[in-house]
Amino acid sequence: MPEDLTQRQHEILTYLSKYFKEHGFVPAIREVAKRFGIYYNAARKHILNLERKGYLRRREGISRGFEILGAVLDNVLSIPVVGDVPAGKPILAEDNIEGHIALDTSFVSESSFMLRVVGDSMVGAGINNGDLVIVQQQPVVQNGEIAVVRLGDEAIVKRFYKKNSHIELVSENPNYKPIIVNKGEDIVIVGKVTGILRLF
Repeated sequence: MPEDLTQRQHEILTYLSKYFKEHGFVPAIREVAKRFGIYYNAARKHILNLERKGYLRRREGISRGFEILGAVLDNVLSIPVVGDVPAGKPILAEDNIEGHIALDTSFVSESSFMLRVVGDSMVGAGINNGDLVIVQQQPVVQNGEIAVVRLGDEAIVKRFYKKNSHIELVSENPNYKPIIVNKGEDIVIVGKVTGILRLF
């Protein structure tokens, strides 16, 4: 048991970690209180102390609004889920993050994130509207790989091809023409798509 934790704090952190691994999200404070047979305020105080000691991080405005920091969990990382990315904002800006999902470290790294896909332009690659793609942040991808790129102010998912004079961003749907990006135009490779998560 970590020296900076009381016995009850350690028990609660262990419960939170196990719950997170099984469900992909943390229990509500009232569930913690019920599990340990304590009052809501007492459970809340333990949660606040775990946050103060660096084991939890609060996320304002999100249901079940705290997360377990990745280092606490063995072989599991808490990966941010990014929703709509407003123009001009970095993809991983705090306001863009909808929540977190726990995934095994054999699938993700600390530089991974998930992006919610909008539209049907990549259905041929098995990526449907509403799916979450797992993205490994990296500044370079190989030709033919599926990438998340920042084109101007928009984050898009396309198959990436670098040509001699331009870049082609190709959809996996014949209804969409390739996007041609000429030299000097504003494009940034955010990362490579390494997996798909479909929540039913």
